[in-house]
Amino acid sequence: MNISLICTIAVSAVALLYLIIGVIWGLKRGFARSLFRLVSLAVAAVIAYFVSVRLIAVFGDTIHEKLTALVDAKAASIAELVHASETLVKYILSILTALLAPLLYSILFMLLRALLWILYAALCMFLPSKKKKPIDALSRVTGVVVSVVGCALIVISLLMPYAGYLRFAADSYPKVVEAEVFVNETLPPELDGELSAGANNKAVAAIRRLGGDFLFSHLSAGASGLDLDRECDALLRLYGAIYDVSLIDFNAIFDENKTTDLAAIRVGLIGAVEDDENMKTILAEILSFAAGKWKDGETVLSVNIKEQLPEGYETALDAPLDRLAHTTPETVCTDLVDLTDSIETIFETYVYLHKVSRTTSDDKVTQDELLGDMEQILISLTPGSAQLVSSALTTTIENNDNLKNQVGEENTATIAGIVSDSLESIAVMDEEERKKEAAAINNLISYTTKGRRDEITSEGLIDDILASKTIQQVVSEKGKTDGETGEPGITLTVTTKQKAEMDTAIDERLADTKNPLTDEERATLEALRNMIVAKSSSAAGDETTPAE
Repeated sequence: MNISLICTIAVSAVALLYLIIGVIWGLKRGFARSLFRLVSLAVAAVIAYFVSVRLIAVFGDTIHEKLTALVDAKAASIAELVHASETLVKYILSILTALLAPLLYSILFMLLRALLWILYAALCMFLPSKKKKPIDALSRVTGVVVSVVGCALIVISLLMPYAGYLRFAADSYPKVVEAEVFVNETLPPELDGELSAGANNKAVAAIRRLGGDFLFSHLSAGASGLDLDRECDALLRLYGAIYDVSLIDFNAIFDENKTTDLAAIRVGLIGAVEDDENMKTILAEILSFAAGKWKDGETVLSVNIKEQLPEGYETALDAPLDRLAHTTPETVCTDLVDLTDSIETIFETYVYLHKVSRTTSDDKVTQDELLGDMEQILISLTPGSAQLVSSALTTTIENNDNLKNQVGEENTATIAGIVSDSLESIAVMDEEERKKEAAAINNLISYTTKGRRDEITSEGLIDDILASKTIQQVVSEKGKTDGETGEPGITLTVTTKQKAEMDTAIDERLADTKNPLTDEERATLEALRNMIVAKSSSAAGDETTPAE
């Protein structure tokens, strides 16, 4: 198929036909009658313009219904998006009406051209008859010029939709392919070049330059209120970004051997909408629709996030998803940034916990490496993601079987509570302060881990806790004993040996007159003493238990 050749033959044939007709009519009618006919054609063009725009508005609901049926039947890949966003439906409807307006104009123009022959005949009544005053040579020559102009108006009005659609298709086709709108369809690879050649064909280009492009763009904008090219480009960019997000492997978040690239969200999706308020509205509606269903374990946009997550971690992303389920056009970009930040932090935390659980000699990581990982987790934490990570952290820690085996089930909940309660405060600290928090958290976890507890001294843990603003506060609050029961709010299970060492270390610090403690620090150490409890070896693993 040679679109360029077809364009040349079709457009040239129509143009040549009307050129001949224009010459004949000009010679026959003369200047005045040709001018009157040009006036009637101009009136037909003006009426056709306004009536076509009005008819599109009147029959908008019918077009909407036909569009929905067409999408459901022929475009399953975007059907979910259409049903998820009312604004998207309105935009697609607007684009469709924008494309229909030029065709409707041409039809109306050709009908009115015939009907307004009456106007031409009425105007001609004011002229003397040809028998009384024959048309002279000058009138015939100028009549040819005016008549050819009129025929040019007819050709442009008749072929304008064809030239406009061809140009629009040539511009849109590569974007449709790039956005992968029809991922299950076989699109002809040569069609891109054919459309481009056809749109830039000399005959078609002439129609566009002589007013076709101007008329096409104004008709489409008048019918829809949109810039057709800009809006289509924006929608295709958004669709392509959403499609890229649907390819993210969320299971990789919980696999330290894989890399989860969230650029599709951070760069692609946000970049597609950040400068366009209308696209933000569409994205917010789609994400609100999809996130709620993802949280419920449903498949939306070909993605089921919970199916991709490891067993036991199905609720790890519930907090970010819940935030997205309530997103708005004003917050959608911020919510997406927080989503990516929280996913990355949850991933880093998950990997860190696996490293903590490696206690055999052949794969055990050093305390320095663990501390570096914890510092990275806390340094990358943002105020926006802290709350989301805090909500997800309990699930991530409590469902880590390796960690539970190392620290005991009773300690996982305690550690999860201490860490999650600290994150929002840590997120607003500077880097140096975060490193102190990282040392306290890392050593607190290692202190309760069977294969690592011997690497952390009670004195060192006390120093780390007193240097940490957040952990010190959490210990002070949750380690207090209840006035009625005498029990602390939380406990950390350690060996009998660790308990004795901790009591001794606390007594020494309290009695140290060279480095006196503040009242708050004394209260923290007493609360820590209350929290640290010794269990039997079967519960906590005593000092004789070999590292696993």
